[in-house]
Amino acid sequence: MLLTVSSALLGLAGVLYALAGLAMLLMGSAILGAMSQAGISAGMMGGFASAIGFVVLAVGAIFTYIALQLYNKVSWARLAASVLAVLSLLNFPLGTIAGLIILYALWADKETKAVFE
Repeated sequence: MLLTVSSALLGLAGVLYALAGLAMLLMGSAILGAMSQAGISAGMMGGFASAIGFVVLAVGAIFTYIALQLYNKVSWARLAASVLAVLSLLNFPLGTIAGLIILYALWADKETKAVFE
């Protein structure tokens, strides 16, 4: 099977989301692990750190799930990935570059659009 530009861009989008998701899962686990090692459990600081840890874990799980659905070429994953790509445009400069690549791969490339329709 010949690798086309559109399949390479779609694969890149999936890999970027998978890496971001795994990084967030690791960060969330590290936050929660550091809290338990330091014995931070009571008070406002403990509650705030717990909330941040769980939110980072949840966002990481969402990114990873969307990456898997892009790999499986599920139609709704294109829209979900587009929303995340638009949000990543605010993370200058790397997020902006990644967001533009992902948006191009998902919406401007005719071959990729045909895969999801």
